[in-house]
Amino acid sequence: MDDSDYSSLGPVYQVFSGAVHTRFEHSLGVGYMVQTMMEHFKQIQQSELLIDDIDKQNVVIAGLCNDLGQGIYSHFFDRLLIPTLDPKLKWDYKDASIMMLDSLIDKNNIDLDDKDLKQIKELIRGQYDSSKSCINPSKAWLFDLQRYNMFKQVYCHKVCQAVSLMFLDALVNVNPHYQFIQNLTNPDAYFNFTDPIIKYIASNKSKPEFQISQQILQRISKRDLYKFVGEKLMDTQDYMKISDKINIQDLINCQDPSDGNFLKQDDVSLYQFGINYGYGIQNPVDLVQFYERSTTINEGTGILSETYQNNRLSLMPNQFSESYIRLFVKQEKNLKTAQDAFKKYFEKHIGI
Repeated sequence: MDDSDYSSLGPVYQVFSGAVHTRFEHSLGVGYMVQTMMEHFKQIQQSELLIDDIDKQNVVIAGLCNDLGQGIYSHFFDRLLIPTLDPKLKWDYKDASIMMLDSLIDKNNIDLDDKDLKQIKELIRGQYDSSKSCINPSKAWLFDLQRYNMFKQVYCHKVCQAVSLMFLDALVNVNPHYQFIQNLTNPDAYFNFTDPIIKYIASNKSKPEFQISQQILQRISKRDLYKFVGEKLMDTQDYMKISDKINIQDLINCQDPSDGNFLKQDDVSLYQFGINYGYGIQNPVDLVQFYERSTTINEGTGILSETYQNNRLSLMPNQFSESYIRLFVKQEKNLKTAQDAFKKYFEKHIGI
């Protein structure tokens, strides 16, 4: 399964020309990093962690195969395209990674112990459930190792998001042809949901149903991008209180008809996203146990949680998650109208 031509950073390369490392390179890097960490832990903490060669093998395979299920432009596919096509669908690209791993094993007659395969799949999912897991509770820390190394930063540059929204419109337009949602569980069809599909859509002049998408992709190549209108930055807990109240049509209705433009819903795109330190609204450092130097791990005492709380650096942030609401307009002529409507909407309807 060759993914050497697939971007690990999605549309980011359209803005940062050096952001071109592939999913193949990324997967090799993750596999190497977790292998190095496992060898290090085995060398210095074997007596406490009880690491064996099978643990090391399975963690490395999970690291290598974690991104097998990423679709077109990596996380663009699962974080933007699929939720747009079906907002109610509970689907994770890791489900697709496991599906593609099963397909890879079956088609290549790979001999892998059933228990090891189950452990690898658990590690790919990254969620430990002691009541169902085949992994010993004493080794639940293996899941934290995977999450740490597989976590990907949310790329929130405004121009990156403008490009992402344009790719989104292009792919939504050809969804009747490709039926992305219907084929999420079809490994043979899913195999083709990769970056080269963009070039195929752009260059295939024989399909009239691709015409609108081709126009959008041509705008990207000419840097005629959607324009950033404005944003609201909020604490995530505050955002959750108003997220279900945000209505794009109400925002459109806040435009000033006297300026000569008339915005429609299709003229704008709303982009909502959050950034955190890897554990939602929690401070990840609070999940770390600190020990006195004079206390061994085996004794299980000397945890410095209270001392840590009392001596937290004043520079440490008080919030560990934030949410953004951004608006983009598809034609520059509508920018001023959209800016006024955006500002008025949040003052009138949301109160911020």
